Amino acid sequence: MINYKLAKQLKEAGFPFIEMVKQEALYQRGKNGDISCVYCGYPIIEIDGKYYLEPNLNVLIDICGDDFSFLETNDIRENRWYEAIGARFKGKNKKASGKFPEEAVAKLWLKLNEK
Repeated sequence: MINYKLAKQLKEAGFPFIEMVKQEALYQRGKNGDISCVYCGYPIIEIDGKYYLEPNLNVLIDICGDDFSFLETNDIRENRWYEAIGARFKGKNKKASGKFPEEAVAKLWLKLNEK
């Protein structure tokens, strides 16, 4: 699960989102405001008036490529968090954490692609 703020940061950093055709009939909005595709059921995220497929965990890991090392969790139900670890850069691992595994890996992608 990726929130709007993180999705916008990814887009601005060059993340290769898949843009969807903007046809209102193709999307449904849930009670909490989430958007999904009527036909495939995949979550959609709206960034600056355009619709994109929200990347799932597999896609995020694939896009990190060989720079992704592993994902771990603290496994405490009440306050669970995830940390994504990237390959070594100048002797240090890049790390990013989040409330959801997708959030942690998306933040890792941002760190791996810092300029």
